[in-house]
Amino acid sequence: MGVLAGLATQLPAQPTCDTPLPIFVDDFEGYQEGALGPQSNEWTTWSGVEGGAEDGIVSSEIASSGSQSLKIEGQAGGGPQDVLLLLGDRTSSHYRVGFELFIPAGSAAYYNIQHFENPGMEWAFEVYFNTDGSGSLNATASGITTFSFPHDEWINVDHIVNIDDDRAYLYINGQYVYSWPFSAQANSPSGTNQLGAFDFFPTGADNLYFVDNVYFEELPPADMGYYCHTAIPIEEGTHTVPELTCYGGYDYLIHGFSTPRRAESAMWYSYTATADGVLRVASCDGGADTRVWIFKGDCSNPRLVGMNDDRCELAPMDDEYASYREVPVSQGDNILIAWDDIWDDIGFDFELALDPNPPTPGDFCQSAIEVEPGTHTIEVIDGDGAVSGPNIGPYVSSTTPYAQSEWYVFTPEVNGLMTVTTCGETTEDTRLWVYTGSCGFDDLELLASSDDDCDLQSLVLDLEVVSGNSYFIEWDSEDTDSPGFDWVLEFNPSTHTLDPQLEAALHLFPNPSAGWAVLEWELDGPATFSLELTDLQGRSLHRWETPSASAGL
Repeated sequence: MGVLAGLATQLPAQPTCDTPLPIFVDDFEGYQEGALGPQSNEWTTWSGVEGGAEDGIVSSEIASSGSQSLKIEGQAGGGPQDVLLLLGDRTSSHYRVGFELFIPAGSAAYYNIQHFENPGMEWAFEVYFNTDGSGSLNATASGITTFSFPHDEWINVDHIVNIDDDRAYLYINGQYVYSWPFSAQANSPSGTNQLGAFDFFPTGADNLYFVDNVYFEELPPADMGYYCHTAIPIEEGTHTVPELTCYGGYDYLIHGFSTPRRAESAMWYSYTATADGVLRVASCDGGADTRVWIFKGDCSNPRLVGMNDDRCELAPMDDEYASYREVPVSQGDNILIAWDDIWDDIGFDFELALDPNPPTPGDFCQSAIEVEPGTHTIEVIDGDGAVSGPNIGPYVSSTTPYAQSEWYVFTPEVNGLMTVTTCGETTEDTRLWVYTGSCGFDDLELLASSDDDCDLQSLVLDLEVVSGNSYFIEWDSEDTDSPGFDWVLEFNPSTHTLDPQLEAALHLFPNPSAGWAVLEWELDGPATFSLELTDLQGRSLHRWETPSASAGL
C-alpha cells in the first residue's frame, strides 16, 4: 500500500545525503486486486471518477517485489485508463521521483508529468516507450530526445527535479537521458515551475505495462560534483575528493556488467584535453581504497574508456588498493571522471596529468603492435590500458579493475584459421583475450579468451578470421609489471574444394606451367564468370570477370 511518509515518526527535519526525506512510497502490496483509486488518497484518475474503466488496476500478474503491481492496458484510440499519482503541487526544493516499469515484448508504454495536480493545464514532459525498444522524451518543444530500453524485464525510470534551480533530469535504467528547465512544457519552452502529478495513460491498443515500487523523496541541494550532470570542471594537477556521501555512483550493474555490488555515492569531475596524448588519473599514496571510472563524451552518452580499482599503494610500502589508469586522448576530448565509494567513503587527493607524447606501442588497444604469423616476445606487461573482457566488479573473479596488459593486432589478407598460444613457450602464468571491432569498452567484441588451457598457459585454437578484419590480441596480468614471455601466432589460409561440375567445365593448359597458361571454359548457359589469381599464401594478385557468357579463353 502507498505510504505517506509525512505520517511516520522520527523523520529527519531536513533531507541529507545519508537520509533523504521520504514523501511517498508504494509497492502495491497492501491493496485488494482491482481498481486502485478507491483504495488510495494519492492515486486517482484524470476525471476524478474512481473505480471505473479509467482507474488503475492492482494486478497479481507480475511484480518486481512482492506479488502485486499497477497494470495499465490500452485500447484503440487511447485509454480508457488515465491514472494520476498526485505529487502535491510542489513549488520549491529538490526531489527524486520514479518507479520500476515492466513492458512485455511487443508492447509499448507512455506517461507524462503534469505541472498541476488539476490535470490538463500544463504537460511538463512526455515519455514514450515504443514496441521496438526505442524510447523518446518530449520536453521544451525543442525536438525529441531518444533512448533505448529492454522489454520483458523490470527497468528503473528515475527523475531528479530541482525546482529551486529549475532543472529536471531523466534517467532510464540508470542511463542519463536529458536535462532541461523543469518550468518548460512538452510543447513549449516556458511554463510553471511546479511539480503536480504523474499521469499513466495508454496511448493505444499496443500499450501494456506494469508499474511497481513507486518512490517520491526530497533530496538535499544538488551540489557540484554529486552527479554526472553537476561534474566539477578541472585542469591538470592535484585535486581533493571530499567524503563520498551523496548519491551519483556509476551503476555498472545497470550498464551490463555482472556483479551485484554497486557504489551509491561518487564525486564527478570533467576535463577537456588540452592536447593529444595519454591522460593519467591516479590516487596513489592518497590514503583511501579507491575506484575510478573514466568516460569520453557527455552525460547523455558517456563512453567508458577506462576504469581501475587496485593498482598502486595507499601509502609508501602499504597495500596496493589505490587506483591508477591511463587513457589515450585527443585534443578537445571531453573526459568525465567518477570516484566512487565501493570500498571507502573517506576523502583523498588524486592527480590528473597529460603526457603529450604518443601512446607507448602495445600499451593500449589504440597503439596495438601489428604482427604477422610467427613467434613474438613480450618484455614486460606494464600497459595501463586493460580491457580484459571486460569483466568489471569488486570481487576476485573480476579482471578489468585489476589488470595491466599488452596489445597486438593481426589483419589477415585472406580468410583462414588463427591460433594464438603460449603452450610450450614459457613457464609464466598467461591470460589471453581476442577481440574484433574497434578500440573501446563498448566497441570491442570478445571472440575468445584463454586462461590455464595448457597448464598455466593459454591457447585459442583455430579461430575463424576474415580477410581485412583486424583482430586484437590482449595479454594481461593482475600482478604489477609482471614478466613477459614468448607467444606464437599461427595462421592457416582457407582452402577450397572445386565443385565437380565446374571442374568439368574448365581446361587449363599447359598444366603444370613454368610461364604462361591458357584457361578454357564452357558452361551450360550464360553466366557471370569470375576468375581470381592468388599466390601460394592465398593473397589476391589479379581478378577478371566476364558477365553473361557461356564460353571463353
